[in-house]
Amino acid sequence: MMAPTPEVVETNGCPILHINLPYLFRLFYCFSQQCPSSSGRGLPRHHVAFKIGRLRGNQLNEYGETRHRVICKSEKYRPGDEMGDYEDTLKDIEETFGIVPGFMKALPQEVLIHDWPLWKKYSLEHTAIPGKYRELGGLAVAANIKCPYCQLMHTAMAQFHGATQEELAEEYYLASLTTRWSAMIHAQNYDWDTFAKEAEQMGEGLQKRARK
Repeated sequence: MMAPTPEVVETNGCPILHINLPYLFRLFYCFSQQCPSSSGRGLPRHHVAFKIGRLRGNQLNEYGETRHRVICKSEKYRPGDEMGDYEDTLKDIEETFGIVPGFMKALPQEVLIHDWPLWKKYSLEHTAIPGKYRELGGLAVAANIKCPYCQLMHTAMAQFHGATQEELAEEYYLASLTTRWSAMIHAQNYDWDTFAKEAEQMGEGLQKRARK
């Protein structure tokens, strides 16, 4: 049985390797018949190195099969390529911090490309919530999920955004406020409808007091 040949087509000058499941099954069958096994059975064959360069964004045809855009190793990435976006992302991170942290570089490329702009915006830039309060809120969450990485990062970022030691000390108490009262109310198995009604009454009382 001859090994099947994958379909290769051109799209805008870029070769596309078309691989579908039936092809893969036939390919594995051929290898199992030709490659020597651990028990010595099988026919010897010449091993040919087959290397594929970077993959451009995958496409699906009308049958739901994947077509991979194959980029030769000698071809430089063009604007819009995932590899180009990844290199730009690494460069932006290094320009921001002076290094590329290992915990960021360890992520899959597409994850870092997607998440870095969001992390940068909501950790370093101006948004609807001032940076100091974003980070103090993050510190409260970090304390409750018991994450030492998050606690260290959000404390440092809060200080970067101008949080004082006095504000951090207050946050240490506020971090426990919701969970403490939640535990006490849950322990009572307090009726939800009663709680919702009383919460509304408390709000109305505060508004009346504020108007005086």
